[in-house]
Amino acid sequence: MKNKTIDMGQITSLADALAPATKDGETVINVRIYDLKEGKYQPRGTIENASLKELSESIKAQGVLIPILARRLADNTLEIVAGVRRWMAATLAGQETVPTIIRNIDDKTALASALIENIDREKMSVLDEAIGVTRLVKETSTKEAAILLGKSPNWISKRTKIANSPDYVLSFAEKGFSSDTEGLYQLSCLAETDGLAARSLVDLWEKDPSVRRSLREQVLRISSPGKQSRHSGKDMRSDKKPPAKSEPERTTATIVPISIEQVTIENKLLVLSTNEGTMYFDLTQEIKEQMLNALNNTEGEIP
Repeated sequence: MKNKTIDMGQITSLADALAPATKDGETVINVRIYDLKEGKYQPRGTIENASLKELSESIKAQGVLIPILARRLADNTLEIVAGVRRWMAATLAGQETVPTIIRNIDDKTALASALIENIDREKMSVLDEAIGVTRLVKETSTKEAAILLGKSPNWISKRTKIANSPDYVLSFAEKGFSSDTEGLYQLSCLAETDGLAARSLVDLWEKDPSVRRSLREQVLRISSPGKQSRHSGKDMRSDKKPPAKSEPERTTATIVPISIEQVTIENKLLVLSTNEGTMYFDLTQEIKEQMLNALNNTEGEIP
């Protein structure tokens, strides 16, 4: 079986697509705002209103300084390849036309071009970036996507890992609780190896602002001590010598009543919403049924 080769012509066309100057035979023309449409490969899920407003004020004062890059589709419409944010800001600023370069660009190059502009020029959210990179990998491969974007295969793999996380991790990232790509990657890895711990961390992080420091440190802290992290490649054991063994102190347990407000089952987890917070139990189906039957026979109080 022959190895798949990378078409270097695609790499060249990508570099050409992002070139700020016009190519031979091209000119910058003023295109009416409403003759352009947002590209189907636009990687941004959302654009901050404050940032868009700031750019629109700049356009009111100076105009659009960097031309929009567009391509003509089979139905003769003009689709934006790079510059959606400038186009939206120009619309907000009341501009009737925007400077545009129309270029012949294929789908793969259009997707990569839109990603590069947003990653390098207009920082977007970790989740939008991860979803966009994953889409490019599906169209090509990890190796080719790395070359097209000028990134390492490891950089690509971490973002595809985030994009393929469980729903609760994607929701956590979408809400903007962390912009730490490495931390979200480590959380995605934890969700794969210990879903109960990952879900508990997400729930605690969302409810308690005091724990919102370094996400990656939090993930590593709750990982099993003394084990090698197969995802980070680093030994998570402490360099300090373990303390000498001593006899455990005898303590008296205090039983605190817990009021159960709601019981649900999500995937393989039993979720109890109580007056003390949310609790998660990783149980077999048989035990889940037994617990639910027991709970149905109580008055809502567990001693």
